[in-house]
Parts: sequence; structure tokens; C-alpha cells
Amino acid sequence: MTVIKRDGREVAYSRDKIIKAIYRAMIESGEDATEDDAEQVALDVESDLILNFYNEDQVPKVEEIQDLVEEKLMKAAYVTTAKAYILYRNKRQQSRLSRKKEKENPLLTNEFLSKYKHQPNPFPTELGEFIYYRTYSRWLEEEQRREYWWETVKRAVEYNCSLAQTTKKEAEKLYDNVYNLRNFLAGRTLWTASTESSKKYGMSNYNCSFTVIDSFKAYQDLFYLLMIG
Repeated sequence: MTVIKRDGREVAYSRDKIIKAIYRAMIESGEDATEDDAEQVALDVESDLILNFYNEDQVPKVEEIQDLVEEKLMKAAYVTTAKAYILYRNKRQQSRLSRKKEKENPLLTNEFLSKYKHQPNPFPTELGEFIYYRTYSRWLEEEQRREYWWETVKRAVEYNCSLAQTTKKEAEKLYDNVYNLRNFLAGRTLWTASTESSKKYGMSNYNCSFTVIDSFKAYQDLFYLLMIG
């Protein structure tokens, strides 16, 4: 079975992605539900897809699958989750429209990033994941949530690649290494990269140095660096 994505590409259908999206909405809405409940809703969605599309040799679009998810959540009485899912879809749409206006970095394409978006975070401990969300995951105002790890890595890697000539292969290799914690960028880069501060004041990405406090000018330099991030 296949699905038509928003960019027109036809890709393999994935029940797992639907389950994860539903379960994430259940968690964020505070609904008293488990991953098994999310899987049951996904199976109900899949039954309708087979009946209404695949049996007729048609290929559903992502938006049509999302419409079915909303319908099945409501029928299963997960009203709070359905509301959260609808709001999330709307915010994602607004975010996509906003990002379309920006120049896409050709080094990290949506096609390349798609295989990372639905993977669980690679942090080996809950403490590590907590520190990431507390310290480096930036708030996305349009979507009313913090970044996921794949988004933070994208932002930081794109910023690093903008500082020197980089090939597509190099950028993808760096992304994969950082995402999977084989390489690690400076914490300052994870926090400030690609922000307005980093674009206006390159020194906001300045990291790990010291100075001898032997003059008033040294204090000026120190506090300037602190003030810009």
C-alpha cells in the first residue's frame, strides 16, 4: 500500500507513523489512553482506507488519512485528543506555509530528513533527554511546542554548513552523526544556531574561552559576550 505525500511523491504506507502521531496527540492532550489504544484507532483508520481507497485501486493522500484519524478519534470518544490533533494539524499547516516563504537549504532536503522525523529520540537515558528539552530545544511559537531532536539537529547543522563551503554529502553525513550522537556540536551552537541572534551577532555562537580580567576592557568583552547569548 502507498500514500501520496503533500509534495506529490508516492511513498509506502506506514501504520507505525499513524500510531505514533495519534499517541503523541493523546499524551499532549492528557487523555487517559495507552499506545495500544492509539494502535486500535490506527487499525480502524486502516480498515476504512482499505474499504474506501485500496479496494478501488486508489491511493489516499496524507490529508485524507488525517481526516480519517480525526473521525475515528471522535467516534472512539477521544474528544480531547481529537481537538489536540486538529489544532496540531492547523499549526503544522501554518508553519509549512511560513517555511515555504523562506529559502530552503538544498543540503538537507525534506526527502533526506523524512527518515529521521518519526524515529524515537536516540538519547540513552531519560536524564539526557530531559537536559536536551530543558536546555537546547527551542520553543516554536507557531506550533506552540518545543523542537524535536531532528529539528534541533537540522537547525544547528544548517547553520554550521552556512559558515563554510559544504557539499550535500558532507552535510548529510554530519547530520546523521550528530542525530545519532556520534558527533556532538557545541551546546552554544545547539541553542543559538540559525536564530536571529546568530544571524545578527556571530559572536553569540562564541564558545569555550577565557580572558584575564586585568583591565576594564576585559570586563567589557566578557559582558558583551554574555549579553548576546
